Amino acid sequence: FVFFTHYPFLVVVSDQNSLRLDAEPGDNVTIWYQHSLTDPAYITWFRHQNLSLPDRLACQHYKLYFSPSLCHFVPQRNRIMMSVNSESTSLIITGVNYSDSGLYYCIIQRGNIINFSNATYVLVTGNFIYMFGAVIGILISVLLIILACRKQRRDDEDRVNYAALQFSSKKRTPRHREDAHVVYSSVKRY
Repeated sequence: FVFFTHYPFLVVVSDQNSLRLDAEPGDNVTIWYQHSLTDPAYITWFRHQNLSLPDRLACQHYKLYFSPSLCHFVPQRNRIMMSVNSESTSLIITGVNYSDSGLYYCIIQRGNIINFSNATYVLVTGNFIYMFGAVIGILISVLLIILACRKQRRDDEDRVNYAALQFSSKKRTPRHREDAHVVYSSVKRY
């Protein structure tokens, strides 16, 4: 991590499994990391998404006898709040949305030692799959209606109407039809 110092670091990684936290859009999510701080330290929360670089979300400088202060190298974010005390730190994300999904973790830097928290995977799902399915269903229905209208129009254009006319050289009586001549004519609509 380039933003710390140029000294060699001892990295301590927790051996517990990662956690998964499911949330719906609009929920407030809180991620905790329990620790025991007896020295001043920088506590930083990160989010890692897909193949991107980790994104620093929040940072505070913990001091033994004073309130923690914000780190000048991490900009403040509207929906993200962080709290720190000697026993734990938390990250609160208010009003989550789909873009908040990702792997969250915390690091604590004390001198040249860095501790990593367990990772928590936040998955914002909600009714996204149902919404996506409904939108696809509506689009398919509209497409089928458009195709049916086009087919009906083509059928109407190709349809030929027949009219039958009868001519007879004799005066016709309803009983005598053997000498009747029938002429067919086709008419196309435009």
